[in-house]
Amino acid sequence: AEKIVMPLMKQQLKTLASAVNVEGQRIVVYNPLPWERSGTVRFFAGVYQKKFRIHGLKDAASDQIIPVHEDYNQISFYADSVPSMGYKTYIPLLEPISFGSSLVIDEDQHILENPYFRIRLNEVDGSLSSVWDKIRNTELVNQQDTMGFAQYFLEKAGQEQIDAYNAAYVKPGAEGWANDEMIRTSVPAKKQALYQGSCEKIVWKDMGNAIRATVFGKLEDPDNQRYLISYTLYEHEPHIEIDWGVDGKRPDPHPEAGWLSFSFNMDAPRYRLYRTGGIVDPQSEFISNTNYDFFFLNTSMSMYNSTDGGIALNSPTSPGISLDHPGLFSFSGAKKYETGKVFVNLYTNQWGTNFTEWIEGSFSSKLYLWSFDQYDPETNFITPSEETRSPLKGVFYDGPAGPRDLSQQGITLSRRGVLLTAFKPLTDPEGMLLRLWEQSG
Repeated sequence: AEKIVMPLMKQQLKTLASAVNVEGQRIVVYNPLPWERSGTVRFFAGVYQKKFRIHGLKDAASDQIIPVHEDYNQISFYADSVPSMGYKTYIPLLEPISFGSSLVIDEDQHILENPYFRIRLNEVDGSLSSVWDKIRNTELVNQQDTMGFAQYFLEKAGQEQIDAYNAAYVKPGAEGWANDEMIRTSVPAKKQALYQGSCEKIVWKDMGNAIRATVFGKLEDPDNQRYLISYTLYEHEPHIEIDWGVDGKRPDPHPEAGWLSFSFNMDAPRYRLYRTGGIVDPQSEFISNTNYDFFFLNTSMSMYNSTDGGIALNSPTSPGISLDHPGLFSFSGAKKYETGKVFVNLYTNQWGTNFTEWIEGSFSSKLYLWSFDQYDPETNFITPSEETRSPLKGVFYDGPAGPRDLSQQGITLSRRGVLLTAFKPLTDPEGMLLRLWEQSG
């Protein structure tokens, strides 16, 4: 699907930019969601043998000047008030421009800071030892937990785990065929093994409108797996972006799982899971003897209580999560969640049917974290989730002016938290089909 959609999207963006009534160089930003929004735009300009540098942009409609960060062909800036399912046009400025910044990098103290968060890295294991919420004046990390916050670890299932899972899950009388399907039934190790990441070095980078710390880590597993995890703070974005990636992971046919652990500073929170079809309370809305240990999200989840506000975690490329403990190799059938621990599953080869026999190669995952004062399903859960999952799209174009306006609004919905899933002409009967999907409950 991605191989079909992404080239088509790039082609259509070029067509749109070529049609805008600006002569020469311009940048057009498109908003794929049905409400007006602001956000960071990052894209590759794609200019062959590029011999100029873009220092800033002028909003073609308002003449507002905004800073740009350019890294060779990669362009990044903050676009304000882009119309719903519409676009805005910007004029590149090729002369240097001075702008102040509130972003702070303190390499000695291992700190990144923006107007919303101050995060401190643990130089030993590469996790976050502190995430200070500057708006709410509170610490988001449970600093007593030994697993680490945004800590990568590898889980290797042991025979005792496998036998216990099958005994709990497989219906009596079906063991002969079902045990082989749930988890591979025979592994060399009797006990489970956990391999936690450690930090080899940290690389700091100031990207103008964002700052980043990248941890080069390794596991003490038999393959000495190497990985990266980066933490990014933006000048104008009230979230933390976390990127994990592994290069050249070796295949292993025995059941395993890679995880990122997050231990939040919150006791017995209420959980809300953004699932396909609606928001779910896992504590009260799951049927007994279904899976309470491992869930799939429609990208995001939230936790909150009445005194401490709440936290949302969006993991659009890794939708499998567990609460309280890593839950792939366990089946409880019912559970009371008592901690603020969340485990995001990065990969697994647990199942024996219709799934890959092993995981190998190079791949990555991106996550977003933000906080809020009071839980509201649309304002601080669904809308931010969709905006991080579907970022603003940017394109650079250099050519003759076209006939289109500098900015145009597309379909606009009067309420946020509602997705537009179809808008197309019909032939029988004639007319238009407009399909909406409400997400906030």
